[in-house]
Amino acid sequence: DGTFLCKTPAGLSCPMGVGNYMFYFYVADLLQHKVRKYSWDDASYHSEFGSYGTGDGEFNGPVGVAATWEHLYVADTGNHRVQMFTLAGVYKGEYGSQGEKVNFLNAPYGLATFPGSNNLYVCDSGNYRIVARSTADLTFVRWLGRPGGWSTYPHIAADLDHLGQILFIIFPHSFRVDRYDPNLNVLGSFNIWHHATNANPRKVYSITGVS
Repeated sequence: DGTFLCKTPAGLSCPMGVGNYMFYFYVADLLQHKVRKYSWDDASYHSEFGSYGTGDGEFNGPVGVAATWEHLYVADTGNHRVQMFTLAGVYKGEYGSQGEKVNFLNAPYGLATFPGSNNLYVCDSGNYRIVARSTADLTFVRWLGRPGGWSTYPHIAADLDHLGQILFIIFPHSFRVDRYDPNLNVLGSFNIWHHATNANPRKVYSITGVS
């Protein structure tokens, strides 16, 4: 109902994506090039990992975070890659470098997955597409959009509704949200009215997430 419960301690510089699993949630800190781990109960600080760079476990402006029972995934946006870690922050692997082909990325932004899913969904914003990769080893599964397929870059979110698992693909500057199933089959879309009127003076400038 919107009631304030708690907040994270001071220390975050520019928090971006959030991923959670069980008793903890993970926050990508864009400007400090880190991922910070907090308790789900009271948002108390637990640990952190990462630093600026291009090596294993280093980041250049991380944005998206997603977690499963086994792994944590981070969209290392400035390095044009996705890195995979244990939930304790131990580096396990990666995929991507700047480009358009199947194993390349261009400024990956959001990440999403579902409980029990075998797919990690990568918002490859600079290539205007969504890429599904295996949660086990980041191998390619399928993609949607491809370069030139969409006229504006997408964002991504995953959620559950009364029908099951739903993937939301968000087009911030088109004020549109598309709904897909986990196999990237389209289920529908809706637009968000963005012009201010006397009856509704609130104006939406950009959509970046849904829940």
